[in-house]
Order: sequence, then structure tokens, then C-alpha cells
Amino acid sequence: MKCFFCGNPIPKGTGKIVVTKTGEIIPLCSSKCEKNFRLGRRPHKVKWTQKYKEAHEKIEKKPVKVVREVVRKGKKFSKKERREMRKKKKLEKKTSTKNSKKTETKGKTEKPKGE
Repeated sequence: MKCFFCGNPIPKGTGKIVVTKTGEIIPLCSSKCEKNFRLGRRPHKVKWTQKYKEAHEKIEKKPVKVVREVVRKGKKFSKKERREMRKKKKLEKKTSTKNSKKTETKGKTEKPKGE
């Protein structure tokens, strides 16, 4: 469970839980957080909280490395093979669009302007 005010994790058996008039349950880790909450301070405006640091980008978020594998018919392809496959598909698309444009222009017959 995380503290509502500072954003730090609350170890089991510690902290307090405040219930508001609306029935909202707010976990707080220390008396410091409780006092600031009761005074009506906003966590994203208090410099020592995690929420302030996240809002002002003081904490560097580490990028998550996503590993994706391309699987076709039970075969795994390497990076080089996938690149080659993409190039082939692009060439096929280009040639198919060029051929379709040529057939469209061949079917039309133009009349001379003088007649």
C-alpha cells in the first residue's frame, strides 16, 4: 500500500488510515504526512513528496525494455531476416501499385481535340 500524501510504500503494521466524510479511505505513512493532509496541503505542491517529483520530472523514469518476437508458422526470425522481409514487402507493394496504374491508363482511349 502506498501513502496517499508522499507516495512512499507503507510497511505492514505501520501508518494510519483516515476515512473522510465521503467514505474515502486514505492511507498515510507518518504523522508528518497526516499533519500535512489535515492542513489541506496538496502533495504535488510539497517538494519532498514523490508526487511533486513526478509532476516536475525530478525523477527519471527508466524505460521499460520490451522484447517482442515475430513468430510465423512456428519459426522465429532474427532481426536481419525480419528487416529483409519488410524490404521485400515494400518492393511488392510498389510494383503492384505501379502495375495497377499502368493497366488503368492503357484501358482509356483519348480522342484528338481537333475532331
